[in-house]
Amino acid sequence: ASNSLGLKDIFQASDSEILELARNIDSEVIVCLGVLEHMLSPRQFLENLSLNPHVLYLYIQVPLASASILFESAFSAVAPRVLVSGHTHLFTTKSLAFLEGEFGFRSTAEWYFGADVIDLYRSILIQIEDHDTTGGLLGLLQEAIYPIIDPLQEVLDRNRVCSNVHALWARGGK
Repeated sequence: ASNSLGLKDIFQASDSEILELARNIDSEVIVCLGVLEHMLSPRQFLENLSLNPHVLYLYIQVPLASASILFESAFSAVAPRVLVSGHTHLFTTKSLAFLEGEFGFRSTAEWYFGADVIDLYRSILIQIEDHDTTGGLLGLLQEAIYPIIDPLQEVLDRNRVCSNVHALWARGGK
């Protein structure tokens, strides 16, 4: 992809190369959207960024231990979205606050949002499609639940028990 787009700064890196890059990159803002949960050593990565004098801001998006993992556990026959094998880490509001403090960052903005209710809807849909011979349950699901997916999700988001958070961390929280 990098060659076809003419981008020379896109490359594949090993874990050790990523840790080295975090220590030495000459950038003020680091963006890690959907990254930390896939790393073998996210704490080492964050420590290296915190020791890098150039890095002033870190923008992250990570999955949270949330309602979705309960739904995924209850509907084990449905492919998971949060508890996938590629996620080596899940986070909580407490673990994120701990990491901020440990590595000298402070959260300047957070946006909690999720897809928990649509995950639940999808799981129920898959289960009843296999067993609903009359279509009555499918109709009820589509008429009663589908229209209120967003308001239900907003409740989880407001209470920070949703599947994702975006956060902007700034240097200077110790």
